[in-house]
Amino acid sequence: LVRTRSVYGDVEDSTTSFVPLDRNLIVVRKELSAMGGAPILQLTLRYALHETKREDRLPRGMTIDPRWNPQLGAIEVFYRVGGAREYEGVVALFSDADVSPEIAGNRFELRASLRGRGEVTFYLLLMDNERPDYRERASEMIKAVRRDGYRKVLERHLAGWKAFWSRSYVDLPDRDLVDVWKTCLYHIRCSTTKWSVPVGILDTHWWGKYFHDEVFPYLALVSSNHVELAERVPRFRFQTLGRALRVTGGKGARYSWESTEDGDEGCPPGPWMHEIHHIATTALECWTHYLYTQDLKFLRQIAYPVIRECAEYFRLWHVYETADGRAIIGACTDLDESLFPVRNPIYTCCGAVCTFSIAAKASRMLGVDETLRPVWERLAKRLLDNLPFDGEKYVPFRGATHQSLCALGVIFPFPALSPKDERVRVTVFDYLKRCRSATGWRPTSRGEEDAFFIGEGETWIWNSAWLATCLARMGEGRLAYDVLREIVSVTDTFGSVNEARTAEKTMHHWFTTGAGAYVYALNQTLVQSTPDEIRILPAVPPEWGDVRFRLRCQGNAVIETRVANGMIQELRMESPVETHRRILIPQRIVGDRYEAIGGEFEPLGKEDTSAAFRGHFRGSLTVRFKASP
Repeated sequence: LVRTRSVYGDVEDSTTSFVPLDRNLIVVRKELSAMGGAPILQLTLRYALHETKREDRLPRGMTIDPRWNPQLGAIEVFYRVGGAREYEGVVALFSDADVSPEIAGNRFELRASLRGRGEVTFYLLLMDNERPDYRERASEMIKAVRRDGYRKVLERHLAGWKAFWSRSYVDLPDRDLVDVWKTCLYHIRCSTTKWSVPVGILDTHWWGKYFHDEVFPYLALVSSNHVELAERVPRFRFQTLGRALRVTGGKGARYSWESTEDGDEGCPPGPWMHEIHHIATTALECWTHYLYTQDLKFLRQIAYPVIRECAEYFRLWHVYETADGRAIIGACTDLDESLFPVRNPIYTCCGAVCTFSIAAKASRMLGVDETLRPVWERLAKRLLDNLPFDGEKYVPFRGATHQSLCALGVIFPFPALSPKDERVRVTVFDYLKRCRSATGWRPTSRGEEDAFFIGEGETWIWNSAWLATCLARMGEGRLAYDVLREIVSVTDTFGSVNEARTAEKTMHHWFTTGAGAYVYALNQTLVQSTPDEIRILPAVPPEWGDVRFRLRCQGNAVIETRVANGMIQELRMESPVETHRRILIPQRIVGDRYEAIGGEFEPLGKEDTSAAFRGHFRGSLTVRFKASP
């Protein structure tokens, strides 16, 4: 909601503009007053439909049929765009005031007049033939807006956002981190379509297509307790499974690299067309959603069909077993696009390991695919045993002398290995050191002169947040915080994140990949979970004395925690099902007395630097901690 106040001589203009959360409208509310006398004030809403940078002509291939509809009191601009499919829609301009319309070529105006003071609201409606009854729906929306009036449209908008923000929150000593977290979640919500989450609904952002980056906003949404919104991501992949199977003749799901809304390939030719790791993130999203919701029906009907076909795609098309008992991924382009093709690249291998592993787990839970399960388990183990390792750390591929973000795939987003594994720790610290830039971290340590493509920018927000997640999972709270602080320092207006930045320019403002990666990284510093265990404050600076948050955990539970003056004060967990959990809390913040309400909460002793408890409840469990007098 944007409010502005302008003064023109004796006339004061207060404007409120917003896009309602529940409707495809742009609303502009004008409130005017003249200090001296009662002059006639004229207000004009002017809309020009034109090609980018060419205001004198319509977009290429577009024809329009504009008309004034006196029954609706609206200018309706019906349009068609030629192409492989019929695309058409309507742009409608209307107001709650008496207006005079004007149509001149590709320019459309509504004029309203006021004497001295008053209020006028202008509306711009957008609707296309994603549903064939769009003309009727547009007319009904105009009638509904007129019937409701501006106040009710605004009230619905504010109520919708209030409900969104009630689902979760974070409250930290560093307010900058919180502000960016809120802006990122706001941006992800605005960018979440009925299909999935593109990197941006903008022509500049890969034409608004959907690809593997969606895993980051997905993780941000589900961990921030926006389960229904997050579910759109795996459901989109299920809905387009038929298209993915058609590519291979039914032998595994080969999802598009840059998918259109109906699952077709929308990507221009290039080496990225030979990347296959996105198949693994597709399976991961489906499995992760089951872990967070424990919805067995969702797993059986939506998630498993996708997971199964992703595993089969890797097995049938890209995994080779050697005579000496090893397994490799054939030549492809990895997440590290600086050099290609490569054999057995680490990120793609970790993705395949993860896909085979979760396919085996899910099939066992559902009691299906008994013959495929041991094959998936064998391939997962053989690929894991053959990850490219130089004797000290994991590397992008065997023989590589550079380091890359793709090596971090061993723990995120694919949990192939434990964060406690010393080889993993050496790998993460190697990336931390070798891929450092003036501010932030780059995707690779390779230089421009010896790389095909590494992109522009010295500061890459999404991979810096990726690094912060890895550090958080390793329990390196101080380092994770330092990385998040660097991200904050290069955000844009209102704390919005971009893709990357150089000294001269910023690439891709309002970038959902970076927004999702940042939110999830911050959430991971506050709580980490499996369906059996919850770790509270696993990776925050020890000097943080006041922390509050409400976030979602795996196992269909929501957790709310309050820490004040360096000691945990209250812990509340909610779940609609009976829940048994191990709960780990840093020993330094736990007092020696507590009161449990609504369930059982029993101490299990000390584990490393944490106090371990067992929680058992259904509905909710509240634990209030107290220190001895």
